[in-house]
Amino acid sequence: MVRIARPSSFLQRKDDRLNLLKKSWKNRGEGYWEIYIILLIAGILRLYRLDTSEFSGDQTFLLRLAYDAVHYGLIPATSNGSSIHTANAPMAVYFLMIPALFSPDPLWATVMTALFNVAAVLLTYIFTRRYFGRLAATIAALLYATAQTTIVFSRFIWQPNLIAPFTVLFMFALFSGAVERRKGWLFPAMLLLGVLVQLHEITILLAVPLLVAILLAPKTIRLRDIIFGFISLLVIYAPFLVWEVTSKFSDIPVTLIPTKRPPVIDDRAFTFYKRFLNAYYYDNEFLHGTYYDPTGSAHSAVFKLLPILVFMRYILELCLLGGFALAVGSLLRPQGKVRQDEAAKAPPKKPAAVARFFSRTANLI
Repeated sequence: MVRIARPSSFLQRKDDRLNLLKKSWKNRGEGYWEIYIILLIAGILRLYRLDTSEFSGDQTFLLRLAYDAVHYGLIPATSNGSSIHTANAPMAVYFLMIPALFSPDPLWATVMTALFNVAAVLLTYIFTRRYFGRLAATIAALLYATAQTTIVFSRFIWQPNLIAPFTVLFMFALFSGAVERRKGWLFPAMLLLGVLVQLHEITILLAVPLLVAILLAPKTIRLRDIIFGFISLLVIYAPFLVWEVTSKFSDIPVTLIPTKRPPVIDDRAFTFYKRFLNAYYYDNEFLHGTYYDPTGSAHSAVFKLLPILVFMRYILELCLLGGFALAVGSLLRPQGKVRQDEAAKAPPKKPAAVARFFSRTANLI
């Protein structure tokens, strides 16, 4: 057998490519080191002592549907009932079929829910870093990883607890079209919106930013994207539509009942938003009970630190108000002043004659 020796120049180029690849991966790791710490924090807060997770009526019903679908070859058409006595769509059951395939133990379905939300922290970092920079991404991901309300609703089985990662992916699709002007974004956006609406109907409000993205980037929309989008919606909604037809659309009259009630204007929405700024989970209405309070926080040792945690909430509120003030100031700032500041920061341009001289000198050399 004759072995042909390779020239040393080829080996040298190969070594150079390997060293460049190693250096690239090293630099990439150094540029993203903070996300590893954030993911570790998010994972510990969402996975620690999941054996104490809430497991009541909704959790039992959802997991039973998933288990029966896997082991008896059934196709779920609905999931559990909603608070207004309508049937929810079955998307959450489809996801829960994954852990039910391997074990009937609800702990693993709870672990899957927690991992979905850890993935949402990672996606938040990637999305924010891509469009707003490293500092903004670190702050956003760290706040999301440690906000107590998001932690609580990452630690038990429930349809809305699976929403977070799909919401960030939906925003990725919108920004791909509206900001980057790329084609092919509408199909995944429609599919993700369909998944989100099945997980909870309140996400139908995301159709508004979808419409805004369509208006901002109409030239990026192709006919096949619209066709694929509607086909994907038809596929994921087919079992639910079969049930609706079979039940003669019984959900529609039930859904219209709450619209006949008198409207109420209060500050409850602001209260819910303020809870996202809390460093602890706290609900005045259920302070002395565990209903809707999976952590049993009314009896938690965290309440000994309540004065410090309340002070932290005020700091977060001030930071939020400061961010809004900066955003409004940037919008109201005259564009001429912005261009003058950008021109002042730009490096000085060399005179044309000097540039030509150095160019000719370089050519002679």
